[in-house]
Amino acid sequence: MTALEKAQAYFAAWNARDPQAVVASMASGGTYEDPGTPSPVSGPALAGYVGGLLEAFPDLSFELMGVTPTGENSVSAQWIMRGTNNGSMRGLPPTGKSIELTGADFLETSDEGVTKVVGYFDSGVIPRQIGMQVRVQPEEVGPFQFGTSVRVSNGDPTPPGAFASTMIVVRSEEDRERVRNFSRPILQELLGTEGFLSGITGSVGDRMLTTTTWKTAESAAKAFRGGTHKEAIAEFFNDDLGAMAVTMVFEPHHLNPMWKRGDDGKMARADADGPDAIPYW
Repeated sequence: MTALEKAQAYFAAWNARDPQAVVASMASGGTYEDPGTPSPVSGPALAGYVGGLLEAFPDLSFELMGVTPTGENSVSAQWIMRGTNNGSMRGLPPTGKSIELTGADFLETSDEGVTKVVGYFDSGVIPRQIGMQVRVQPEEVGPFQFGTSVRVSNGDPTPPGAFASTMIVVRSEEDRERVRNFSRPILQELLGTEGFLSGITGSVGDRMLTTTTWKTAESAAKAFRGGTHKEAIAEFFNDDLGAMAVTMVFEPHHLNPMWKRGDDGKMARADADGPDAIPYW
């Protein structure tokens, strides 16, 4: 097979939506990298990467706009990737939205198959097209570190009787992703838990933080004894998850009233038992 034919077989494997076929189109030890991979991947890791994309976009396909030999053993390919987000992407629920991404791959080949693929595309296109936020900010400036956060609330305006907080220090992106994969189902479970009010998660540097509010400290303690949270605790102590962690529960010394600005521009109390009540946290 020529380099061009090997490249075409590689894209045919993607369009067959078969992770193992993609790996089989590669030479032994052949690597793939793009803006979405932290480093070049091959073998089972490549199959896992392809499988993750197919889970999120089960109808994923590539339309080749041009495939051109650039040497005896090298090929460049311009493509349009299309798909529908009908599956989970990084633990998030499917949106049903369609994506269309333009990119280019540069492939190197040998007698065994494709030895190297380096892909280029705008990594912000897919998140934006399915309704995700894309923010560009530094990781660190002087004493300040920057990160991301997520809030969840059941809309109950009851003033919190307790705050529960967890901080986990991670050592790698793998650690970070494992913690995220626990945090999402934990928050989903907490939404249906008696006494839960709201929660905020954040990731700053190597620290991943969660603060939740509860009607009582007892309801918080009870909720964290089972479900996915119990599994996460077991992994932390027994399966090398994270570098360190601390958990704590606070009962408020006092809560000032919530204030809300009305249509007349004036501030008024939004008492928990009033018609204008809003969640505290």
